[in-house]
Amino acid sequence: RRVLTPGGRILILELTRPKYRWLAWMHLQFLRRVVPWMGGLISGDWEAYRWLSTSVAGFMEAATVADLMRQSGFNNVQVWPLSGGICTLMTGVR
Repeated sequence: RRVLTPGGRILILELTRPKYRWLAWMHLQFLRRVVPWMGGLISGDWEAYRWLSTSVAGFMEAATVADLMRQSGFNNVQVWPLSGGICTLMTGVR
């Protein structure tokens, strides 16, 4: 918030856990099996991509992030789940 000018916008695009159980299960399987294989194959850093599924599981819920944004002084905080909640766009105005 401190680096934004008054009226400046922040946009946060973050991986999140989908709300629907079937989609959450498919997303987790994709993160655990496909992402490490593809990421490791392309980059050669297999461990970095294995860590991603564990990392996403530890992320805060989008509603929690939105509440923290409001508590930090952001106005007009909005949350848009994208791709069934696989990722979420959060915005706010200073």
